Amino acid sequence: RGLFRSLFFRSYSDQEKKVGLNYTEVFEKPFQQSTLRMKHGTYDKLDEDGIVAPGVRVSGEDIIIGKTAPIDQENQDLGTRTTVHQRRDISTPLRSTENGIIDQVIVTVNADNVKYVKVRVRTTKIPQIGDKFASRHGQKGTI
Repeated sequence: RGLFRSLFFRSYSDQEKKVGLNYTEVFEKPFQQSTLRMKHGTYDKLDEDGIVAPGVRVSGEDIIIGKTAPIDQENQDLGTRTTVHQRRDISTPLRSTENGIIDQVIVTVNADNVKYVKVRVRTTKIPQIGDKFASRHGQKGTI
């Protein structure tokens, strides 16, 4: 039943970069009313700090790191939409073909004193016909 199953880990990371002189990107849960260019994924699994909690099951295009950046007020290319929206969405979604469980979330500060987030997603891979296995001694075989 569980023979030859394996775990696959993928890490997603992001940091709060500086935009201009006094604006920075912020990890938060974006709101539809005040945020421009929201992505198609699900924002429901994010906590208030904009990061998904460990142990949560995620599937294709769920947002796992919520992040917003300020809109340049000098740049009026968008027209009247900038009066309603103060921020734009630059969140990190899960890859559309993947699903799994959030294994580990690390929130830290990097060398430049910038907030840094790393999220690890765990997926269980079930062997299928055509998969190749090898022992430690180089004896290879396929299912």
